[in-house]
Amino acid sequence: MSDLLNTLREIRIQVLKASPRQNLVEWADQNRYLSAESSSTPGKWSTDLVEAARGPMLAVSEKGVSKITVMGPTQLLKTELINNIVGYFISQDPSPVIVMQPIGTLADTWSTDRLDPMIRDTPALRGLIKDKRERDSGNTKLHKSFPGGHITVVSAGSPSDVASRPVRVVLMDEIDKYKTSGSEGDPEKLIEQRLETFWNALSVAVCSPTNEGSSKIAARFAESDQRFFHGRCPHCDEYDRLVWSQVKWTANDPNTTRYECSHCEEPWTETERLKAVSNGTYIATKPFNGHAGFSVNAIASPWQPLSRLVEKFLESKHDQEKLKVFVNTSLAETWKPKVDVPDHTRLYERREQYPIGTVPNKEIAFLTMGVDVQADRLEAQVFGWTKDKQRYSIDYRVFVGPTHTDEPWTELHKLIQSTYPVLNSSRRLPIALTCVDSGFNTSKVYDFVSKFSVYKVRAIKGSDSQQTAFKQGSPLSPNLDGSKRDYSQSLWVVGSSHLKQELYSNLLLASPLDGEEHVPNYCHFPEYDMDFFLGLASEALVAVRKGSQTVHVWEKQRARNEQLDTAVYARAAAAMYGLDRFSSQEWKALEGEDETVPPKPMVQKPKPQNPIWKNPGLKRRF
Repeated sequence: MSDLLNTLREIRIQVLKASPRQNLVEWADQNRYLSAESSSTPGKWSTDLVEAARGPMLAVSEKGVSKITVMGPTQLLKTELINNIVGYFISQDPSPVIVMQPIGTLADTWSTDRLDPMIRDTPALRGLIKDKRERDSGNTKLHKSFPGGHITVVSAGSPSDVASRPVRVVLMDEIDKYKTSGSEGDPEKLIEQRLETFWNALSVAVCSPTNEGSSKIAARFAESDQRFFHGRCPHCDEYDRLVWSQVKWTANDPNTTRYECSHCEEPWTETERLKAVSNGTYIATKPFNGHAGFSVNAIASPWQPLSRLVEKFLESKHDQEKLKVFVNTSLAETWKPKVDVPDHTRLYERREQYPIGTVPNKEIAFLTMGVDVQADRLEAQVFGWTKDKQRYSIDYRVFVGPTHTDEPWTELHKLIQSTYPVLNSSRRLPIALTCVDSGFNTSKVYDFVSKFSVYKVRAIKGSDSQQTAFKQGSPLSPNLDGSKRDYSQSLWVVGSSHLKQELYSNLLLASPLDGEEHVPNYCHFPEYDMDFFLGLASEALVAVRKGSQTVHVWEKQRARNEQLDTAVYARAAAAMYGLDRFSSQEWKALEGEDETVPPKPMVQKPKPQNPIWKNPGLKRRF
């Protein structure tokens, strides 16, 4: 009997004894499963396979850490780090958790495509969150309850989401894409105010950096202890910080790629690089202050060979926009804008002798137009575009008259409906898409564009913080007389600074040599007068101090800049139309060689009733 009692006592002790809490690496390696929806290698998680994730994961339970910042490349560790942290706090340390995404659609997508599959496929989580189909499950798309806590997914763009109840853990994804929440201030600062009631609160932010001086993740990393990932050299056994300057190749041949250790200068084979990464670690460069910061780039990726990284660089080095993407998303470094102002005299002297108002090159596939609105005039510039992104200025018009009246708008309407002759051909090209700036006389602009299909004319608004050519914004208001429209146009936000940098970089390209026709991104102009080129080169990108940060802003060097603005708006129209995304078949359709796969201009909704194409042979209707 005594033996039985002793046995029962031992069982009771073991049952009631608190299990030792695992750190995040131990928990993930033992419990986490990758889902087929989000991983090319679904199955059991292994931190050994993604060594660069180990440091940030261990920091979650590191003594004294209240902030974690991860500045890294795309497709390496950022999303799965957030997923692992969420799973850990559901399973091991139940707490109220918030995951903040830049916009509402991304919040929905992350919850549906990442969170739900992780809960479904990870046994340690599956029983802790009830099936959403159960009554009173406490499980919705954006809010899930579990014993001891809950997880809420919010949008940085919604002030009501950001300012709510207190939480212990805040996870911020892609913070460089966060916009100010109404009049309430920076979403990062707002969400971190919700941590104040917890002594053991944790704030985590992950992102690839953007522009120097304006990147939120870079500014946050600068406040940390700045831990950089180092690979362990298989030759000298020293830890070497993995930097792009040590990646070497010969004669533009990616097959010759190797990484050279900065200590012993020995080159690493691809196998040796993977070994160096798997034995790597983070080394801090500043004293610890409660904020653990991690910086890693794609050199540490186990998924991508170093030769592919060199291929990406070689493909992008002559295109400023592609190079910026490479620096931000592969090297995980801020982009340092350096844009020289083109010499207007040089641009004037290299004008070409083709007739204004004529399409001079048969390779020009479509035309777009940008319109700038002033108090007493409209100014418009028409560009033609080729497959290799050469741009030809076809026409420049000024429609004089008060823009609160119909007079200049009537003339612009006629131009939008007109076509341009192709030199030495019977063909005529229409203006495929027109962008009209709505920064001045906004109501009149909205009223004008509402008369057209969304596939023909769009209202735009410039934004220096927009890091892409364009994005679709909110629907426009009803007609000025209060009547409803059959379908609503939207306001399109244009990355003005982004497109100005691209234009200036292209204007600095050397003139084509005699007989050389294909110079990608080259800008062609007919015999405009000197005032045109003064306006085209009328702004400069300058560094100014804003508080504790240095930011780059565009400043006018001359009073008139409409030639520059209309060029930017026409480029935005070309991007919307498909210049940067057309497939080879779609280019053939544009050039009249293939009628079966016409291009699909970028728009979400609504669908207009009239056809976009006027070109003979293109019969698709929308």
